[in-house]
Amino acid sequence: LIAADGPALLGEARALTERSLSLPSALDELAALFHRIAIAQTVPETVDALADADRVASYAKAFSAESVQLAYQICVQGCADLALAPDEPTGFAMTLLRLLAFEPATSLEASGAAGPGTGPSVRAVRQNAAPSESTSTRTESRASSASKSESPPAGALASPAPRSDHVAVPVASTAAPIAEIADWPAFVASMKLSGIALQLAAQTELKAFAGNELVLAVPEASRHLIDKAYADKLKAALDDAFGRRMRLRFEVGGAATASLAVVEKRERAETQSKTEAAFRDDPFVQDLLARFDARIKPDSIKPVS
Repeated sequence: LIAADGPALLGEARALTERSLSLPSALDELAALFHRIAIAQTVPETVDALADADRVASYAKAFSAESVQLAYQICVQGCADLALAPDEPTGFAMTLLRLLAFEPATSLEASGAAGPGTGPSVRAVRQNAAPSESTSTRTESRASSASKSESPPAGALASPAPRSDHVAVPVASTAAPIAEIADWPAFVASMKLSGIALQLAAQTELKAFAGNELVLAVPEASRHLIDKAYADKLKAALDDAFGRRMRLRFEVGGAATASLAVVEKRERAETQSKTEAAFRDDPFVQDLLARFDARIKPDSIKPVS
């Protein structure tokens, strides 16, 4: 990671997978290592008390404090995201690639001022830097050509300029009715969400709705789902449903009682209970139970889809 050697980093990931080692434990240990590095950087007088003091001290000099904080967060979030990845090796490798690709902007500015060779490279951030002069020239040329092609011929009446308030924002009539929002589980189901947005929305309960703000309760066990990237996907879907820009605020804690996930779980339990009761009441089944002193295994009874 310090050498910004991507192939070697992925090689380590493959080696761990081939040895059938626990990848979640590997990320936990990596996060713990970054924690010790942060201690060495912030409270250096305590380094000698660490079991791997020499190694931690060398790493503390190689990484900036901001990079260590970001790396710790990436490892912790990556461990939580393993359950959402196609498989653990893929999620683990992606976490390592994030460690390689990203660094705080403050570290990037510092490394740019200090010159090359002062720390790990930041490919993703640098690739997103300002466009080159040739790109700017091409853009200006295209803009100039477009301007000329759109200019009306001499003597023609110019069309009135479009009003600035006619931005592509749906009118209020397309917004979701308030009555629908009150039944939050049904409203979430009607949005036809998928992926991360559905996982987050299904775990939430509507606590308050005023103006453009929605307050959603999230159980502690689903805290990881309110990561900004996930919340932004849900917000985009809600913007479309309401026909205007919405604000999302999350309250974390407690157990959900009226979320879509809870409602669906309750409905599945009720369906299973009714199915078991109908099975037990069937005359043929009762005859078998009485004639052969049989027992019913409840977990073998499945509702017919």
